[in-house]
Amino acid sequence: VNEEEALRQQLAIRMLQVLPGFGSWASSIRNFETPFGRVGLRQLSILYIMRYPQLGAESPTPGDLADWFEVQPSVITRSLARLEANGFIERITDPDDRRIARLSITPKGIEVSEYVENLFVRELRRSTDAFSTTQVKELSAWIEVLRGIREDIGSHLNLDPHDPLRAIVRAGNQDEDDE
Repeated sequence: VNEEEALRQQLAIRMLQVLPGFGSWASSIRNFETPFGRVGLRQLSILYIMRYPQLGAESPTPGDLADWFEVQPSVITRSLARLEANGFIERITDPDDRRIARLSITPKGIEVSEYVENLFVRELRRSTDAFSTTQVKELSAWIEVLRGIREDIGSHLNLDPHDPLRAIVRAGNQDEDDE
């Protein structure tokens, strides 16, 4: 193994060690107290991807969300029922196929999603207050590089359903308790 390959190997190991910590931090809070009552992590995740259609479908179906989270549709059903009961989403009949219910985020859903997002943003901003402008710009550029790596990894997992890593990801998602 040459020096460049060794550096790339070390980088991959460090990424595996450091990056999951961000996800663990973000998902460690299972329920959020908001001005609208308690909202669970999966519910907030659903609202988040509905707020940012480039991440998912503009007006997703429950099946679209199950695909997004790589879980069975029944796993999403309880969260959707809570979101709808709290007025965060609404079901709209698809104009092209009346058998299909599409989901739409309501202004209240946007507000609660933004409220929790701002909690995370405030904490991350506090953690970067000591960074210089140059460091912030460099980190922003590297975050985009990491996003590209994540997309590349995701595309490989989606292409090969027999990939052992994909099986681990699916098993982990199915074991996850819903709030």
